[in-house]
Amino acid sequence: MCLRGGAYEGTYAAKLTHGLWGVLAVFALISTLPAAQKWRRHTAAVLTATMPGMLYVSWLAFAELSEVAFLTIGLLWLNRWLREDSARRRTAIIIGMACGASC
Repeated sequence: MCLRGGAYEGTYAAKLTHGLWGVLAVFALISTLPAAQKWRRHTAAVLTATMPGMLYVSWLAFAELSEVAFLTIGLLWLNRWLREDSARRRTAIIIGMACGASC
């Protein structure tokens, strides 16, 4: 808060940064799921954006939305790892980093 010049400015910046993690989780679902299944892509994004846990922590600037975002990214990379045979080591490293960041 000191870096932004006061308590209110720091609070606004923290809430904005916190909210962007939720946006990143929803955007990752929309952009990564297959384009042939458009309904699945939109349903997953809407369910993630409106789940009670997401709505409960979206007003408080804590670490929960970043945990959800990293877990979503890790699970989407796991989906890619299960579909493809090439580059399995690199994909496994990215999955481990995303799951470790969510912890």
